[in-house]
Amino acid sequence: MLEAARNLPGVQDAAIGVLPPGDGHATNGFAIEGRDMPPGHFPIARQFAVSPAYLRVLGIPILRGREIDRRDTGSSTPVCVINQAMAKDFFANREPLGQHIRDLFPGSTARPCEIIGITADARDHALRGNIPRRFYAAATQGVGQIPPAVSFEIRTFADPGSVIAALRERLGAFNSSLAVPDPHSLDSLIDQLLNQERIVAQLSAFFGGLALLLAAVG
Repeated sequence: MLEAARNLPGVQDAAIGVLPPGDGHATNGFAIEGRDMPPGHFPIARQFAVSPAYLRVLGIPILRGREIDRRDTGSSTPVCVINQAMAKDFFANREPLGQHIRDLFPGSTARPCEIIGITADARDHALRGNIPRRFYAAATQGVGQIPPAVSFEIRTFADPGSVIAALRERLGAFNSSLAVPDPHSLDSLIDQLLNQERIVAQLSAFFGGLALLLAAVG
């Protein structure tokens, strides 16, 4: 299906993630191989299962190392990419590249993965607060569970509407029972975040004015 999306007219590149940017992602405990942790205490980070080219399609730059690509298959060494926040918090005094981490999600059968790259931090849930620690695992190598759905991330150089129509037709030919929800552009996701910020700012201004009024009345 991914190759079919990449070969559509007007598509520059495409990738797959278990969930689209902006949706909730599992916050998993993980172990760093070779590092002892107190019983019951383990680091946590958000895990994203992604296909090759995912970061490139979304415009998230690799700062060091490399992105997950076509060489990362089910028969090769499991790999993952971490963001700056995760590198800073857990590998401040050692080289992250080449380290191995293991997912501790209950029931997971995923093998330990080797850190092959570090990405720039990116926001997709909120414009305020600390950026969450996250790591991107290769979906082609299995993530311990079969996801109920996947999300296509598509970068186009043509009208997105025509690309989506062609993709729906291609997916329908592949499997007519597939449910394809309405697509969202990255611009619309950013607008949602900005709207949330505007609402927070308006409420802050309202309650600040109300406090001044109460103080004046008092």
